[in-house]
Amino acid sequence: MSLQQSPSLQTDQAASDSRQRRDRRTNGVSRLRRPLVATGAVLALLLGWTLAETYVGNARLPSEIRDEFEQSSTVGIVVTLDFEPERFHLNYFQERASLRNVENTTIYLQDVSEDTAKDIASEYWVSDIQLWDDG
Repeated sequence: MSLQQSPSLQTDQAASDSRQRRDRRTNGVSRLRRPLVATGAVLALLLGWTLAETYVGNARLPSEIRDEFEQSSTVGIVVTLDFEPERFHLNYFQERASLRNVENTTIYLQDVSEDTAKDIASEYWVSDIQLWDDG
């Protein structure tokens, strides 16, 4: 005697087999999708941060400093912070320009290039940047 499966059981078995084959094919794609989306999101955030930093640096640089760069390749600037500068901040300025003086929250820099001035102006912890008349 042979056992035959009912037609509905055969249909259920075929559907289950089809789902398993589909799952095997798409599982590799699903495994790649999340890391690709996460990597894309991180890259988009980094690009956005860089563009925002560039825009902020240009916007916060006073016109008198920009005008001075048309006449000279380097200028003297006065940078004001909202707090006493720590070693990190002083090292940051020394690596980019000639640090001349520090008075409380004010830093005096000479030989600052235009790109360096924009970089300094774009830092979130810099509250003000002005042209140094004696620089």
